[in-house]
Amino acid sequence: MSFGEPRYVETQMKKSGVSFSLRIGLAIGFVSLCVLAGCKRAAPPKPADTQAQVVASEIDTQDITARTGVRFRIIKTEARGYMLLYKFFWVCVPDQTAREKVERLVREIVKATIEKYPNTYHSFTAHLFYETELTGKPEDCRPFARATFLPEGDWSKVGRFPIDDYKNYQLALEFPGKEK
Repeated sequence: MSFGEPRYVETQMKKSGVSFSLRIGLAIGFVSLCVLAGCKRAAPPKPADTQAQVVASEIDTQDITARTGVRFRIIKTEARGYMLLYKFFWVCVPDQTAREKVERLVREIVKATIEKYPNTYHSFTAHLFYETELTGKPEDCRPFARATFLPEGDWSKVGRFPIDDYKNYQLALEFPGKEK
């Protein structure tokens, strides 16, 4: 029996070594697979015409132009937040657009969005640009005006305030840059 013991131990070591290596290999493979599955490839950028189609489906710009007398185009829209709390617009208007017309334009854009998506968004922000000053991406340019439509005009109440009919919401318009 003394001759059989070393062989038995040696065979068991080889078997356990193989199974240990196999386990380690499977664990590394599983982790690698999880990491690769978790990595998301960057989505290709949206072409400008796709963004224009999305905007066109959200808001009837011709109707708003007829009601306000302001020719405009929405360059981009975006909804952010856990439950789409925030709605953003980047709007381009002709030079020399009066403050009152800009305010009316923003009210109509917000109103049209609320009609299309009732009780959805908790805040609205519009970044307004003059056509001649808009060069490149809107995110890289400075808007001449910014409008917010918030519950009681307060950012801290966004998402904590009822949005049934937006009756307690206030529009605030600020002109951080120069006004024409």
